[in-house]
Amino acid sequence: MTKIVSRLTAVIAGCALATAIIGIQSPHVSQQLPLSRLTTLSAQASPDSTSNTTLTAQTSQAKKRILAIANSTSIVTSDSGYSADFTITNNSNQDVSAGSLSVYIAPNYEFKTSDSLQEWAESDSNIRMSHELAQADVRSLKVGESTTIKVHVDANNPVLSSMITWGARPLLIRYQSHDSALAESIHSFITRSNAGTHAQSLPALNVVFTVPISSGNMSSCITNDKTTASAQESMSALLSGEALSLTTSSSASSTTSSSTPSSSSSVSSPSGSPSSQGSTSEMQSCTASAVSGLEKLKNTVPQVELLTDPSLALNTQQENQSIQDDQSSTNQVTTQSSQSSILNSSSYSIQPYAIDIASLANSNNTSSLSLAAATSVGSSSPIAIDGLSGWSMDALKTAQSLGYSTVLATDGFASATDSAVHNSLAHVDINGQNMTVLTAQHELSQLAQGTPSSSQADAENSSAGLINRFIAQTAFYESQAPYEQRTILINASHMSRNLSPQHIAFITRLAQSLSSASWTNLTDLNSLINASSPYSAQEVEEFIEDAQKLDKKHSKTLSDITEIIDSNKSRVNNFLSSVVDSAQSPTSAKDARNPQDLARGQADKSRPLSSQELEQWQNSLSSLITDYASRSLSSLSIATYAQNSRNLSSLNADTAITRQLLNSVNISVPSSLHVVSETATVPVTISNNLPVSLRINVATRSSEKVRSEVTISGADNITVNAHSEQQVTLPVRAISGWTTTFQIYITTAEGMLINSKKDISISSSFTIMDNAGYVIFALAILLAVLGIRRQISRSRSKNTTDSTHIEDTHSDSNSHSNSHGNSSDHELSVPTNISDHNLDK
Repeated sequence: MTKIVSRLTAVIAGCALATAIIGIQSPHVSQQLPLSRLTTLSAQASPDSTSNTTLTAQTSQAKKRILAIANSTSIVTSDSGYSADFTITNNSNQDVSAGSLSVYIAPNYEFKTSDSLQEWAESDSNIRMSHELAQADVRSLKVGESTTIKVHVDANNPVLSSMITWGARPLLIRYQSHDSALAESIHSFITRSNAGTHAQSLPALNVVFTVPISSGNMSSCITNDKTTASAQESMSALLSGEALSLTTSSSASSTTSSSTPSSSSSVSSPSGSPSSQGSTSEMQSCTASAVSGLEKLKNTVPQVELLTDPSLALNTQQENQSIQDDQSSTNQVTTQSSQSSILNSSSYSIQPYAIDIASLANSNNTSSLSLAAATSVGSSSPIAIDGLSGWSMDALKTAQSLGYSTVLATDGFASATDSAVHNSLAHVDINGQNMTVLTAQHELSQLAQGTPSSSQADAENSSAGLINRFIAQTAFYESQAPYEQRTILINASHMSRNLSPQHIAFITRLAQSLSSASWTNLTDLNSLINASSPYSAQEVEEFIEDAQKLDKKHSKTLSDITEIIDSNKSRVNNFLSSVVDSAQSPTSAKDARNPQDLARGQADKSRPLSSQELEQWQNSLSSLITDYASRSLSSLSIATYAQNSRNLSSLNADTAITRQLLNSVNISVPSSLHVVSETATVPVTISNNLPVSLRINVATRSSEKVRSEVTISGADNITVNAHSEQQVTLPVRAISGWTTTFQIYITTAEGMLINSKKDISISSSFTIMDNAGYVIFALAILLAVLGIRRQISRSRSKNTTDSTHIEDTHSDSNSHSNSHGNSSDHELSVPTNISDHNLDK
């Protein structure tokens, strides 16, 4: 019996030991791991694919994650090996002891669906991580301290060698301090290349990699604090007339806007004028670092398609030309020439200033759409790209009316029945004409734009983690339909997000990794546009109906921006209608010259402009104002204005130079006037600091709500010559002693206020020291005499009338008494005293 009990005890102890050993081993770690490694793991939490709840909460409160991938090999081949750099940061509130970092991989696991990749990225997948790829020790860390851990695995590593088939593999990186005070796991990917496998001979996935670039999607241009100063400097050159001395008609380059259903405009911009040079220099300044990064990108991966805003490309050419004129800037000429060729490397371009055509059309803000008319620079073909809202049917019709036959949908189309990717284009009939819609692949474009696939994707908080996921996703798409010839579009720059130098550096790394993938082939836009569409007409119609709508916040913001732009544009156009051609000016060119300019030897500055120069001046002025207004209508500008309306420098500049133009015409009036007679005059001086003559009006307005006893009249059709002053006298009439405040201001012929109103206080008080006073005094005496005489006459006439009336009454009474005396005898006679009493009455 004792032996039986002993054996049972031994069996129970053995079972307990076995259970303990099994408990030590993670359910996601295969028994292929050595026993010594199992002992090490027993001191740590198991490298599970799901994050610990406590650690997740701790990480969400931290400013950044504990563990991040700084650099990593995304693609491995049979002879490449694996290298990676990991950053570990102590985000806790206490120092932590030394620890270890481990990298696990499932070398033979294959992702079956795109959802399975996403589940792994979000640590929501129970994949057994069967092999440890690398392990490294981590030193102790103080609070807030970071360290970088480097790992390297040779190509002959058994784990890497076991990856026979090609495709994406799950990668688990696990860190934990020995005291368990700090720990985190992140879920990434590693992709086995198809090089050296049977799949290498299959058709590669054709990829068009586009990077739209414009001053409209760069915060450095939209929120540049130098923008307003640069705009005012350019405007000053135009307003003074200095710009015209450097401008010739042959140097003008026209940008003609097509007509929209509601408006049309035609703007000519002189490329050689200082106004244009000022705008160009400012734009070159805010885009310099980005253009330099794009040059490196293009040199590294020449197949990348740079879709350039024509205004940016044109300004780069103008800047290049101006620098070439300076022989001392040889090195700078070479740099600018290189950048100019980079910006014009593609045969396609996007709309000017990346104006959000789709949002303008979808929100019915059509007044500013003429600014986004299709413009070609050189041999480029225009493509309209959407922004904060998608290509609805109204937006497509608007784009077609502006001259576009091809548009780019940044969010792409996704079929509800087919998860595989196909050619990234669709065709739609608009008013009987075919329009091509290029549809960017959504998941890949989102990753290329530096945006994680979701907030739960723990490894995609770094550039290296995003690239790992991007490469794995392309491998999965290739494996979906390996025998199909497909061309997909990846858009690496969303127009509502900032195209910063840092993002361009990330794009360069990603494009370089993509170009090294043996299962992809980088190609150009022509191959995509000439490909067949995989979508039916009904599918395309459904895609268009589901196009992203502009939310209420951005719709209100866009309405506010267009209201300011329309107001500025209306004021400028109204003001320019007051400009008088020198041929119509009543003053000769010689008489119009300012004597002060003649004395300073600047006679050319004050001369009237010829008809040709006047037209060029007006076009340059409109072009400068349009330039800054257009920048305010990009997707990034709208998003920036929605966050902080004061931070949109392009719109501030547009308003500032509009005011600067109107403030070039001033009026001077005395602050007060004392009137001692019935009539007087107010001297008004109008100063015109423009190089053109103006025909304007002077208007007045009383502060009295009721009719004032003092009036002042305005003056119409006053011609003020260029760079000169004109004096005008306004008549004043006072009919009694009174004090009234008037506003005197200048307007256009249509009545638009040009500059601020000036106040003048007019007071009146009368004396008899003038002829009018004597006449009034004499008239008063005459009226008094006539009044007294009339009163005396009326008194005499009244007395005579009363006497006659008494006599007539007495006679009538006697006659009445006699008639009663002859009556019948039986009647009583009336006493005499009663009759007398009645008579007295």
